[in-house]
Amino acid sequence: IFLYKDEKLTKIIDIEKKYFIQKASFVSHSKIVFGLLSNRIGLYDFENKKLEYLIQLSASSFSHFVLDEQKKTLATTDESGIVRVMDIATANIIRQPKPLNKDRVYQLDYKQGIILAAGQDRKAVVYTPTNSFEIEYDFLLYSCGLSPKAKKGGIAFNEKNEVMVVDLASQKELAVLTGQRATLTQIRFINEFEIFVSSDDSQINYFKIN
Repeated sequence: IFLYKDEKLTKIIDIEKKYFIQKASFVSHSKIVFGLLSNRIGLYDFENKKLEYLIQLSASSFSHFVLDEQKKTLATTDESGIVRVMDIATANIIRQPKPLNKDRVYQLDYKQGIILAAGQDRKAVVYTPTNSFEIEYDFLLYSCGLSPKAKKGGIAFNEKNEVMVVDLASQKELAVLTGQRATLTQIRFINEFEIFVSSDDSQINYFKIN
C-alpha cells in the first residue's frame, strides 16, 4: 500500500509482508482498513506504523468490503456468499444475516444500514436490519450500487453490461442503463437521480433518471 500526499508517494505496507492485499480504505487521517485474499481484515495506523489487528473471518477467499458513511463499520463478503458487518474499531462482528446468496458475492454496497449484494448465483440480495429479500436474474451479477438514501439499487444484470435500476421498497424496475462497453466494476449514485457507471474500459457513463 502506498500513500500519495503533497505530490510524494510513500510506501506504508511493504511487499515483504506478503499480505496479498485486495482492497484498502481510509477510516481516518491516520488509519486504513484492508482486506487480504485469504479473507483476513486488518487495521493499520500508518502514522505510528502499528498494525492494530489482523483477523481471519473465514476460510473462504475474500471478495469485497464497503465502509458505512461514518467509517465506523464495514460490510464484507467472500466466496461463500456470507455477508458480515464488522465494527472497525474493535474488529467484532456485529451482524451476520442469514445468507441468501449460495455462491460467491462479487460486490456489495452498504448505505443507511442496508446492504446490496451481487452474486455469482445470479441473485441480487438486499439485507436490511430487519429483513432480507432477493431478486433473481439470468446472468452472473458482477456489480451493484445503492443510492445515498438506499432507496434505489443499480445492478449489472446481463451480458450486455446493462444496469437495472430498481426501487428497493417495491422491487419495481425503474430504468435500464445501456451503452457500457466492458464488464462493469463500479455503479455509483451521486444522488437519488444521477449515476456514474464504469468498467476497466476508459469510458465512464453518466445517467440521469426520473
